Amino acid sequence: MVDFGCGIGREAAALAGEAGRVLGLDLSAGMVAEARRRAGEGSNLAFAQNADGLCPVLGGAVDLLIAIDSLPYVVRVDGLDAFLAEAARVLRAGERSFRIGDGTGFHRRRRA
Repeated sequence: MVDFGCGIGREAAALAGEAGRVLGLDLSAGMVAEARRRAGEGSNLAFAQNADGLCPVLGGAVDLLIAIDSLPYVVRVDGLDAFLAEAARVLRAGERSFRIGDGTGFHRRRRA
């Protein structure tokens, strides 16, 4: 599972018990450092900075991608098409679903 725009890792940590491995990605080195601090050692959580907006995983390797409260920032920099293309690249064929949130508490599940 990939948490795109993970911030301090709240959603990634909450879902870690349901996933084999969770990768949280954020543009901010400070957010990534705080997410790592909160997660501690020895968990199935990993966090990385992705200043280029790309997921450092092989194509088709992800079964779920979430982007909770981060897409408004992607849209603000006119990056939605690139985000959707990257999501389609990393999501496993036949399992192409991701969960998005728009910052209002409304969450939607969509098949890519």
